[in-house]
Amino acid sequence: MKPDKSKTVSVVLAVFLSFWTFLYTYKLDRTKFWMYCTFYLSGLAILMWFYNSLVGIVLSTIIILGVYIACIVETANRNVSLLVKSKD
Repeated sequence: MKPDKSKTVSVVLAVFLSFWTFLYTYKLDRTKFWMYCTFYLSGLAILMWFYNSLVGIVLSTIIILGVYIACIVETANRNVSLLVKSKD
């Protein structure tokens, strides 16, 4: 059966849009979307709050890059059978 959503499109979205890729499969990934959105916004908040501190810049960079990389890895490792809409 042909998937309703394309894995290639999901990976391309992850590369260019980070956690926004989970909106493509929101019914399946709403928890991931909100979790990564929270982490990303936390990283931005740390960056804004500690913009003069090297520790704040490094910490926020680690958080934001971690979210970016985790989204790409999770999307690339996704099983294609999860993207098929069930007939129920």
